[in-house]
Amino acid sequence: MLATRTLLSKQTLAVLSRQPACFVHQGEYGNWGNTNVALVFSGCGWWDGTDVHEGAYTMYHLSRNGARFQMFAPNQQQMHVMDHMKKQPFSGENRNMMIESARFNHGQGKRQMHDLSTLDVNNFDAVIFPGGHGVVKNL
Repeated sequence: MLATRTLLSKQTLAVLSRQPACFVHQGEYGNWGNTNVALVFSGCGWWDGTDVHEGAYTMYHLSRNGARFQMFAPNQQQMHVMDHMKKQPFSGENRNMMIESARFNHGQGKRQMHDLSTLDVNNFDAVIFPGGHGVVKNL
């Protein structure tokens, strides 16, 4: 039984080692080394900003494929702040989109959040707006 598992594991490993690490980014599509991308966030949170998964996955795939990117967000108040448990707006609470979006980069290093008003589209090959309700509500 143990020998069968070992043989099966070796066969599985051999098959997987021949496969690309990511089926989406195989061949020439996987090297974006000369690509400059602007990521525009609209806060942090599915109901009132940028969805955490979409923002993180976008940054992951850009980094993994060698693209250079900078993060931007408007330096202004969100339309409203949502209680994500009740899916209802909080009353009387304000949050700044740039400060909320800085959660994606932990406020440190090369990946600092920049004010959207400083974005010069001529310096970038692409602009990506990761999803979430904040794109519609705030931008």
